Amino acid sequence: MMPTVTVMNPVQEQVTDWEDFPGRLQSPQSTNIQARISGLITETPFKEGALVHEGDILFVIDDRPYKADLDNKKATVAKDAAQVDLTNVQLARSQKLLATHVVDQQDFDTAEANYKQAQAQLAADQARRRPPR
Repeated sequence: MMPTVTVMNPVQEQVTDWEDFPGRLQSPQSTNIQARISGLITETPFKEGALVHEGDILFVIDDRPYKADLDNKKATVAKDAAQVDLTNVQLARSQKLLATHVVDQQDFDTAEANYKQAQAQLAADQARRRPPR
């Protein structure tokens, strides 16, 4: 017995070698400009569409609010430094009085804690004064 074989006539038609791929093109020498801080723009020293180079100033932002904030933080640090000095003097005085039994241990411990709190507050406000990176 012979196996059955299916036979077909070949079909001729035009075949185009191409496919659709979604995508987009972008110039390798373009960039997006995005502000890292907020503020009032006082100057734009470049012209739109002009070539800009690394380091060129694109915008000038009003710095008065930032200077005022920095001045406030400097004043707070100065106040904290004065508080540290005062509590240090009070601690030294309490230490001498404790040695002569004029004040009790609790008063000395309070003076010592006040001094440490003043130091911690000074350190915290000094850290707030530094700009973020």
